[in-house]
Amino acid sequence: AWRPAGLYLIPVVLALLSKPPALVFPLLLFGAVYFWDTDRNARQALKQVTPALLGCAATGLLLSHMTGPVFTPGDHSPALYRITQMRVALHYFTSWFAPVHLSADSDWQVLPGILDPQALAGFAFLVLVAAVTLDALWRRRQA
Repeated sequence: AWRPAGLYLIPVVLALLSKPPALVFPLLLFGAVYFWDTDRNARQALKQVTPALLGCAATGLLLSHMTGPVFTPGDHSPALYRITQMRVALHYFTSWFAPVHLSADSDWQVLPGILDPQALAGFAFLVLVAAVTLDALWRRRQA
C-alpha cells in the first residue's frame, strides 16, 4: 500500500543514514519481486524497483558527499576487508540455523589473505549461494 506514494522508502533512507550497507536494499527488493511475483520478468521487476534504486543512489551520493576526504575506515586494506566479509557472511548464515557464538562485539580480526582456511570456506559458501541462485533462475525459466 505504501509503494505508490514511495512511503516504503522512508525506513530505507533512515537505515542508509544509520548504516551504508543498507544500499543493498534495491537488490534485495529486485530479488523479492522477481522471484515471488510469478507474472513478472526481469524488465518488469527492474521497473518496479526503480524508485528504490534512485532513492538509494541519491542517499548514497549524499553520504559520499558528507564523508570527509580524509576518512579512513581502518588500518587494513579494502581487499582484505572484503575477503573477511565472505567469512562473515558464512557465519551469519550458519547462525540463522544454529545461533551459537553470538556476541555484540566479536573482536574478529581481518583475515590475512585469500588462502586462509576461513576465507576459503567463506568463498566456497558464496560460490554455493551463487550456484543455488542460478539453479533457481534456470528452473524458474523452465517452468
